[in-house]
Amino acid sequence: MTSEVFFPIVYSSIVYWMTEQPADFIRYFLFLLISTQTSLVGQSLGLVIGAATSLQTGAFCLCISLPFSYPTAFENKVAVFLGPVTGIPILLFSGFFLSLDLIPKYLQWLSYISFTRYSFSGALKIIYGLNRTALDCMRRRDKKFSYPCVSDANVVLDVMNVDEYSLYFDFLLLCIIFVFLRFLGYFILRWRIRGRH
Repeated sequence: MTSEVFFPIVYSSIVYWMTEQPADFIRYFLFLLISTQTSLVGQSLGLVIGAATSLQTGAFCLCISLPFSYPTAFENKVAVFLGPVTGIPILLFSGFFLSLDLIPKYLQWLSYISFTRYSFSGALKIIYGLNRTALDCMRRRDKKFSYPCVSDANVVLDVMNVDEYSLYFDFLLLCIIFVFLRFLGYFILRWRIRGRH
């Protein structure tokens, strides 16, 4: 568990200071905390997937060898393929790539179980919320790279459609999802072990 805490702290420390965020200890600490929480929830999801799938199952691959092509059976871990497959909807319904307003009504419930929604929302609230002062607009003189600058941090939150829930609500939901996934992984492992005896 130490690497799941250490590496997000190192990564977030680099990202926070490289993007010239305010030198505010509380804001920095909260950013480290939400990054670490996101890492732990992601690890818990991986543990659930690993516990739910068999260790090795047969899969077929078209192996090309000169001069013939023939299918060969080899052992693969299903979890290696299920991880990215479950990650795509989790990211899609987080509101980062697709606005939550554009998601069809019958699929909007998926955004409430996407832990990246709460991570993304919390990170934006930490960086652009908490009574942040006006952003420093330094426009580049090169017209090829010029971009419009928004000096009001609240405009960023409005454009990104961050919900009105408090930051602590995001932290609470990430903790609940973390605990739920850990218990789910435990019960899946217990069920699988009982099935063998």
